[in-house]
Amino acid sequence: MIENPENETTNLVNDTEIVKPQKRAAAKTLLANSDASAIVQAEFVIVKWTGDPRVIIGRCTVEEFTDWVNYFKTAGSSRHSVSGKRTNITLRLGEMDTLINKTLRYVKHYAEEEYGFEDVYSHYYKYGIVKVGAAYVLPLGRDERVVSLQKLIEHLTLTGYVTNKYGANYWQTLYDEYDSLLKASKEKEGTQSRTAGEKAEYREKIRLALRDVAKVLEILYPNNYISVQKEWGFLKSRN
Repeated sequence: MIENPENETTNLVNDTEIVKPQKRAAAKTLLANSDASAIVQAEFVIVKWTGDPRVIIGRCTVEEFTDWVNYFKTAGSSRHSVSGKRTNITLRLGEMDTLINKTLRYVKHYAEEEYGFEDVYSHYYKYGIVKVGAAYVLPLGRDERVVSLQKLIEHLTLTGYVTNKYGANYWQTLYDEYDSLLKASKEKEGTQSRTAGEKAEYREKIRLALRDVAKVLEILYPNNYISVQKEWGFLKSRN
């Protein structure tokens, strides 16, 4: 019997190596404790989850989870209750983030047409696309995302993708609304926020959803789920 660094137990039977599944880790060791770390972790999981349709949980969809994270971020940066108008702005920004994440793949297709499959990754920066983990996305921070949307529009225009279905004109419309909503949200920041109860509610929703995602990864990857969980941004497990 051999103990290896990944906490897997290996038996040799007739010179054949048999790898036993990794031991289950306590769920709480997979989740970030501080609010700031929880947000970073959740946003990283969003990127991975959006790209893996096999990960399905009953608690929420990835779009709903994104909305919860956006609510939690808003609650964490304010002290007063949020008005109905601010709530609508936050919801719409969350919807637009989801739409942007989904339709960015069409821009990648245009980039591939322009630069070829082998070289396209080295040109993504021209469209404001950055690498997060193994994924190429627009920045998750909204201030940075606005700047990247401007770069995306400029380069689509430069390369002649203007009137295409997802060309510069399409993204200009998204940018105008997104930028306007973000400015309106900032104007109310500091005087409107979610209550402490709302913040606690959404933190718990996020925690439970992350726990469920970690369990699904354990089912999908029974022999190496701990390493996969780490790739998804979960904290180091303790057996």
